[in-house]
Amino acid sequence: YPTQESDCSAWQLHSYAKMAKRALISVADKKGVALLARELAQKYDYEIVSTGGTAQAINQGGTNVTHVETITGFPSILGGRVKTLHPKIHAAILGNPALPGHASDLLQHEVQPISLVVCNLYPFEKHVMDASLSHDQKVENIDIGGVTLLRAAAKNHACTAALCSPDQYAWFLNELKTFDGNLSPDVRGQLAAEVFAYTQKYDHSVSIYMSKYMKQCDSPKLTNSEIASKSENKGDKKIRFK
Repeated sequence: YPTQESDCSAWQLHSYAKMAKRALISVADKKGVALLARELAQKYDYEIVSTGGTAQAINQGGTNVTHVETITGFPSILGGRVKTLHPKIHAAILGNPALPGHASDLLQHEVQPISLVVCNLYPFEKHVMDASLSHDQKVENIDIGGVTLLRAAAKNHACTAALCSPDQYAWFLNELKTFDGNLSPDVRGQLAAEVFAYTQKYDHSVSIYMSKYMKQCDSPKLTNSEIASKSENKGDKKIRFK
């Protein structure tokens, strides 16, 4: 970090990114995640920060993990609903030392930056089609922390890259190899755009389901499986809010 606020104008973002070799990885779909973490750690000296089952998968793949709780000083609570929703995590993702006040805030609160977020979300669309699940069980599969991580990283893409699909991993590693461990602004912007498209689609599927569920409440003849079917077949229709 710059030693004082007046130094921010001389603080180059690429230098910040090289210093902040820290990746937060928390994924529902764990395909390829152990290999990605191993490549980041061994070839590019990334510290890997992770949670729960993702941390276990990465550890089993031979890569050491720093648990989120070690950074936040706070355990996972509310049955896992709150794990990464903490200033020590989100300030690390959203900090941009080129912006007024950011460098001094990060220094004051001892926040170490996170330069990469790897996250994909609970498969809500899959669960909503499962007629054996209750409404409450389906709602429990609405991802909150993951969406927040991705949107934060995408907003701050000048400093924090974001991956939202295992299909991106090989391409991303090739970009790192090509640019000596760095990423171009174009790549960062492209990844951010993909994140916002991904979260928009996810939120749309939740919105469609909730709309259909509320109609079910007014129409007792509809079964849970019929609600799921209607959510799938009419998912492309817009919902009008009054």
